[in-house]
Amino acid sequence: MRMTVSMREVVCLSLAVVGLPCLVSGATKDMANVSAQYHSAGCVQLTGNTNLSALKKVLAVPSAAGIQRLALERISGLLADGLNLGTNMSAASLIEPLLSDAVETESLGSFGASATNALDFVLALRLDATRAQLWHDNFVKLFGNTAEKFTAEEFNGWRWKIGASDSFWIVLARDWLVVGRGDDLLPVQSEYLRRLSRDGRPGPALTDNWLEADLDCQRLAAWLPDWLQLSRPARIKIAIAEQTNNLHMTARVVYPEPIPWKSGSWQIPAGLVSGPLVSFTAGQNIAPFLNLGPPFSRLNDNPLTNQFYVWAQSGWPFLTYVAWPATNVTNALNELSTNATALFNPELKQFNGTELVWQPNRKKIALANLRVIMPDLGAVQDKSGEFLLASLFPRGRAKQAVPDDLWTPIQGRTNLVYYDWELTGPRLQEWRIPGRMLLTRWREPTDDVTEARIYEDKWLDEVARLNDNSSTTTTEITRVEANELSVIRNSPVGLTGVEVFLIFNWLSVADARPNVSQPAVH
Repeated sequence: MRMTVSMREVVCLSLAVVGLPCLVSGATKDMANVSAQYHSAGCVQLTGNTNLSALKKVLAVPSAAGIQRLALERISGLLADGLNLGTNMSAASLIEPLLSDAVETESLGSFGASATNALDFVLALRLDATRAQLWHDNFVKLFGNTAEKFTAEEFNGWRWKIGASDSFWIVLARDWLVVGRGDDLLPVQSEYLRRLSRDGRPGPALTDNWLEADLDCQRLAAWLPDWLQLSRPARIKIAIAEQTNNLHMTARVVYPEPIPWKSGSWQIPAGLVSGPLVSFTAGQNIAPFLNLGPPFSRLNDNPLTNQFYVWAQSGWPFLTYVAWPATNVTNALNELSTNATALFNPELKQFNGTELVWQPNRKKIALANLRVIMPDLGAVQDKSGEFLLASLFPRGRAKQAVPDDLWTPIQGRTNLVYYDWELTGPRLQEWRIPGRMLLTRWREPTDDVTEARIYEDKWLDEVARLNDNSSTTTTEITRVEANELSVIRNSPVGLTGVEVFLIFNWLSVADARPNVSQPAVH
């Protein structure tokens, strides 16, 4: 049914949102001007895999249709803006079915920065004659009935000129459609079409992986949204394969120069962590891999330059805690009471009206003006040392011991940068309420937000009723060379619960358009 396929699109779009900053290269990787490329087997193959039972359950819930409509509307609107087609609904509605094809069918793509500050691209999509004709018809509606016919590598095509130095074009090549923007990547177009003429395909078929991609963040820096630029620019290659009930992702992150990362013996706050747990995270000195601006770059006792540990207990949404070691923890807390409040309060007040306040009687720093809860930061002692502990809600006295093998992936690891384990379904549900409270801006919700939240809540409720507490997601990032990281993830849906929440929260905001740095994609 078309409804099910559309929800496939949502999952794959979500994978793309998260996977883009962690994007194995194809035939054109060394061509001039190519900054990013991918090869996808398409969502039909992914969701048709009978081994991915957890993913199929998520896709089959009744609220899938509403989420699908929301996702396609939002992303089509962004594409209409980025391609300089305006924000009118007619342009976005013409893009929606084309976007559906791009994520549903097998496709290859190359992207590059052009001399005109446009993000040129070439896509090859495996389409039947009916869908290829739809692309032609929608291009006519978008750009007018002024296309110039041309021939490339024996195949017929049409080109629409947009202004003095921009153009969009399509070429029908057997059972493939090759579509693109601009002329800077014409060598890629020629390569795809030569292969189609010779082999019947624009590139070799995928064998072991569902998705392979390569992204040069440094070359694409001006076109990436601000949140992606929080990471240091790197060449990132990713592969996603289908395994029994899991998507297996591997990635290589290669920096242009060595990263001054240092590791230390893991100081695990084992006495502070109690169960039953739905997630556990550990990281060490991740700041060198980030572009930290103020306020974090000027923060005393910054957990991003230190070790940090995050865990969440089951049973209630607010039982999430963050701890990091500190020397002379009482003095560290006193310094943060002035340092952190001065650095963060101006932005917090502007974002959602909250602020950090020092509570001398409790000897804690609290985040005030939230509803229901008041997260705080205090000093604690553990048998492994002194820690600063941030809590969404006070820890209870009753403690359930966690299994000793919880620490096994961390202990003795000198090259481990980041590790995360979670029960994905429960973690998604528990992050829902506190996540909204922490991320909601200081404004009244619009009708559009309210409608989107209704769809989101229905989907989350239906996913919760699946009662699959055995599906776990693990992510491990290790330093393999002075300038290289290795990323491995195993997950039933490809994403963590927090990542799924952030994507759907983004979709639920009426003005959820990322702040793309200039030059824009137009």
